[in-house]
Amino acid sequence: MRQYAHELQVISKGIVITTDGGNKVHTIDKDGSAFLVTPPKVEAKDATGAGDAFRAGLLFGLTQGKTLTESIRLGAASGSLKVGHLGAATTLPEVSEITRLAGTIEVESL
Repeated sequence: MRQYAHELQVISKGIVITTDGGNKVHTIDKDGSAFLVTPPKVEAKDATGAGDAFRAGLLFGLTQGKTLTESIRLGAASGSLKVGHLGAATTLPEVSEITRLAGTIEVESL
Protein backbone atom coordinates (compact mmCIF):
# COMPACT_ATOMS: atom_id res chain seq x y z
CA MET A 1 0.00 0.00 0.00
CA ARG A 2 2.86 2.41 0.76
CA GLN A 3 4.23 2.02 -2.77
CA TYR A 4 0.82 2.90 -4.21
CA ALA A 5 0.59 5.92 -1.89
CA HIS A 6 3.98 7.17 -3.09
CA GLU A 7 2.98 6.67 -6.73
CA LEU A 8 -0.24 8.60 -6.10
CA GLN A 9 1.68 11.45 -4.45
CA VAL A 10 4.06 11.71 -7.43
CA ILE A 11 1.10 11.95 -9.80
CA SER A 12 -1.03 14.32 -7.71
CA LYS A 13 1.77 16.40 -6.15
CA GLY A 14 -0.47 16.60 -3.09
CA ILE A 15 -0.70 15.16 0.39
CA VAL A 16 -1.53 11.46 0.71
CA ILE A 17 -2.73 9.99 4.02
CA THR A 18 -3.51 6.31 4.53
CA THR A 19 -5.12 4.95 7.67
CA ASP A 20 -5.77 1.39 8.76
CA GLY A 21 -7.81 1.26 11.95
CA GLY A 22 -5.57 1.39 15.00
CA ASN A 23 -2.42 0.81 12.95
CA LYS A 24 0.09 3.48 11.99
CA VAL A 25 -1.05 6.41 9.85
CA HIS A 26 1.21 6.81 6.81
CA THR A 27 1.47 10.38 5.52
CA ILE A 28 3.30 11.77 2.51
CA ASP A 29 3.63 15.56 2.30
CA LYS A 30 3.59 17.61 -0.92
CA ASP A 31 7.39 17.55 -1.08
CA GLY A 32 7.44 13.74 -0.94
CA SER A 33 8.66 13.48 2.65
CA ALA A 34 6.89 10.76 4.61
CA PHE A 35 6.19 9.98 8.24
CA LEU A 36 4.27 7.55 10.41
CA VAL A 37 2.03 8.39 13.34
CA THR A 38 1.17 5.66 15.83
CA PRO A 39 -2.34 6.13 17.26
CA PRO A 40 -2.68 5.64 21.02
CA LYS A 41 -3.70 2.16 22.13
CA VAL A 42 -7.23 2.24 23.50
CA GLU A 43 -9.90 -0.27 24.36
CA ALA A 44 -12.10 -0.14 21.26
CA LYS A 45 -15.81 -0.43 21.92
CA ASP A 46 -17.17 0.75 18.56
CA ALA A 47 -15.34 1.85 15.43
CA THR A 48 -18.41 3.61 14.00
CA GLY A 49 -17.41 7.15 13.10
CA ALA A 50 -13.70 6.70 13.82
CA GLY A 51 -12.69 7.75 10.30
CA ASP A 52 -14.94 10.79 10.49
CA ALA A 53 -13.44 11.69 13.86
CA PHE A 54 -9.93 11.32 12.40
CA ARG A 55 -10.78 13.64 9.50
CA ALA A 56 -12.42 16.14 11.85
CA GLY A 57 -9.28 16.31 14.01
CA LEU A 58 -7.07 16.59 10.93
CA LEU A 59 -9.14 19.38 9.40
CA PHE A 60 -9.43 21.19 12.72
CA GLY A 61 -5.65 21.25 13.00
CA LEU A 62 -5.14 22.43 9.43
CA THR A 63 -7.73 25.21 9.73
CA GLN A 64 -6.08 26.36 12.98
CA GLY A 65 -2.72 26.78 11.22
CA LYS A 66 -1.13 23.65 12.70
CA THR A 67 1.52 21.75 10.76
CA LEU A 68 0.56 18.63 8.86
CA THR A 69 2.30 16.51 11.52
CA GLU A 70 0.41 18.22 14.36
CA SER A 71 -2.85 17.90 12.43
CA ILE A 72 -2.35 14.17 11.83
CA ARG A 73 -1.68 13.75 15.55
CA LEU A 74 -4.94 15.57 16.33
CA GLY A 75 -6.74 13.30 13.87
CA ALA A 76 -5.27 10.17 15.43
CA ALA A 77 -6.20 11.39 18.92
CA SER A 78 -9.76 12.18 17.82
CA GLY A 79 -10.24 8.78 16.20
CA SER A 80 -8.77 6.99 19.21
CA LEU A 81 -11.05 8.81 21.63
CA LYS A 82 -14.05 8.03 19.43
CA VAL A 83 -13.60 4.25 19.42
CA GLY A 84 -13.75 4.18 23.23
CA HIS A 85 -17.48 5.00 23.07
CA LEU A 86 -20.51 3.36 21.52
CA GLY A 87 -22.28 5.01 18.59
CA ALA A 88 -21.24 7.58 16.03
CA ALA A 89 -21.85 10.73 18.07
CA THR A 90 -22.83 9.73 21.57
CA THR A 91 -19.84 11.38 23.22
CA LEU A 92 -17.76 14.19 21.80
CA PRO A 93 -14.43 14.90 23.51
CA GLU A 94 -13.36 18.40 24.44
CA VAL A 95 -10.64 20.01 22.31
CA SER A 96 -8.41 20.08 25.40
CA GLU A 97 -8.74 16.29 25.77
CA ILE A 98 -7.88 15.74 22.10
CA THR A 99 -4.92 18.13 22.29
CA ARG A 100 -3.58 16.49 25.45
CA LEU A 101 -3.73 13.02 23.89
CA ALA A 102 -2.26 14.28 20.60
CA GLY A 103 0.75 15.56 22.51
CA THR A 104 1.59 11.99 23.57
CA ILE A 105 1.57 10.57 20.04
CA GLU A 106 4.88 9.60 18.49
CA VAL A 107 5.90 10.57 14.97
CA GLU A 108 8.42 8.54 12.99
CA SER A 109 10.12 10.11 9.96
CA LEU A 110 10.71 7.83 7.01
